[in-house]
Amino acid sequence: HTRYISVTGVQTCALPIYCVEHSTQSFFDSLQEKGISLGTHYRPFSQIFQGGNIALTKLQIPQELKTQNDAYQIHPAILDACFQLLTLTAPEVKEALLPAAIRRMTKCDYHGGDLWCYAQLISKEDDPVSSLLGNIYLVGEQGEIFLAIEELRMVALAEDIKEELQKLAAKSHN
Repeated sequence: HTRYISVTGVQTCALPIYCVEHSTQSFFDSLQEKGISLGTHYRPFSQIFQGGNIALTKLQIPQELKTQNDAYQIHPAILDACFQLLTLTAPEVKEALLPAAIRRMTKCDYHGGDLWCYAQLISKEDDPVSSLLGNIYLVGEQGEIFLAIEELRMVALAEDIKEELQKLAAKSHN
């Protein structure tokens, strides 16, 4: 049983009315300002649209990641990029947010072709730390759902943990 999202309809009709196209570079710059540095493989977006509680991007998967796909059901670079897309639905959140919990994840067969990532914000909280709850869907050109991540919780890191992670990241880049 295949589930569908009307990506084509959203792309051709709703996006010009409800969504604003964002510069991919400014999106990644905003992540950098929050302390999230994504390497070139973690930037597979060719276009980004956002309006209200949704964000949508067409994925342009680098050839190097395509050749590594056999090792993964979904490449971590693609998954992380989709997690970060959810943060675009709450631009007022200034902290770095990382995935903390997923209620349900469903994966279906992927038969190639272009992929879109659709992120939908369900709720946002600021007490005691910033967090987002949302859904993420990876969908094919015809709207078929390849991956559904439902009730993903993204949370801000405490400053001391963030500093330790930055130190570890700096060491790994050397």
